[in-house]
Amino acid sequence: MQEDIDKFHFYGSNAGEWYTSNNIGAVIQWMTRSDMVYSLWLVPGPEETPYEIRAYAPDVEGRVFLGTYRKKTRIS
Repeated sequence: MQEDIDKFHFYGSNAGEWYTSNNIGAVIQWMTRSDMVYSLWLVPGPEETPYEIRAYAPDVEGRVFLGTYRKKTRIS
């Protein structure tokens, strides 16, 4: 089971902060603490995987954009 968790993690970011976790609920909870719009990504590899961030997004091959949200509303 742990090996499946280490295959990916989620990355959330807005203009002021970012947060990663292998639990999407934890990322959403963190990002909705403010009213800022945030984006979610599915990123291959465990949380400890090093990668660059460009324009608030993970710059890593295989990333999947999950959408842009505000609180519990998808806006794109």
